[in-house]
Amino acid sequence: MTVAHDAFQVNGPQIIHENIDGELVLINLRKGSYYSTDPIGAQVWDLLVAGCRVKEMQERIQARYDGDPAEVAMAIAAFLDDLEREDLIIKTESPLGNGSPPPETPSERTRFQAPVLNKYRDMEDMLMLDPIHEVEESGWPAPKPAEIRNPPEPRTSE
Repeated sequence: MTVAHDAFQVNGPQIIHENIDGELVLINLRKGSYYSTDPIGAQVWDLLVAGCRVKEMQERIQARYDGDPAEVAMAIAAFLDDLEREDLIIKTESPLGNGSPPPETPSERTRFQAPVLNKYRDMEDMLMLDPIHEVEESGWPAPKPAEIRNPPEPRTSE
């Protein structure tokens, strides 16, 4: 369970992410699952990547949106729990910021809605296809012994 003083970081190189027009898309290359979030989830992710602890994430989101502070805190903690359960993030003692400042607070506040993590599994098989894992020791592509002994006949155009 996530608490205010916790810090997180992205779970290594197997997680790739991109913010596309306010929607965050994440891919877990190890599991072959991909995910998306709503704009509030994308903002929480940006704060996490910037190195904010949970308490600071909650305060910054509270400053952007109208909503009960306890509701905001619980929703962000639950969202982080979902990210951690899916192995997208891991707890850390000291957050590793990416050097970019957290997103600025907009001048207009809107109603807070709990961030949502959507999981998709329809492309797991395709994402798990990786010819690098099926290579010979000599590298890829390596011709099979039969191909070396009996190379295909060259085509001639007539």
